[in-house]
Amino acid sequence: MSNRRLILGGLLLAGAGCVGTPTPPPTVPRPGPVVVRDRNPGEPSDGTVEGLLADIDALPEGVTAYELFVPRSLTYHGRPIPREAALAVVLDRLIPKNLYPDGFEDRPTGRRYRYTSRPVK
Repeated sequence: MSNRRLILGGLLLAGAGCVGTPTPPPTVPRPGPVVVRDRNPGEPSDGTVEGLLADIDALPEGVTAYELFVPRSLTYHGRPIPREAALAVVLDRLIPKNLYPDGFEDRPTGRRYRYTSRPVK
């Protein structure tokens, strides 16, 4: 009789869902991935001096005016660099192209510098 009770008890448990594959808990929908939009997609708050130099190198011959956005935070060869030091490197690349500083405009994520083909007096 004890074997019958064990078998009967096992069948009852299996029928009640207590034996076998567990029922997964109800899922709570999670929000999708968070997407942060850059408020100024053309003016990111960080960048590299190498990227600025590549933009300058891509200038066509004979350019007489140029605007360059310089992000607030810069790296050079993978290390942080002060903006003033980065501007010295940038200017070394612009002077041979006959472009000289002509002011700047503060932007939310950096500064937009203007360069012209004649030195400002």
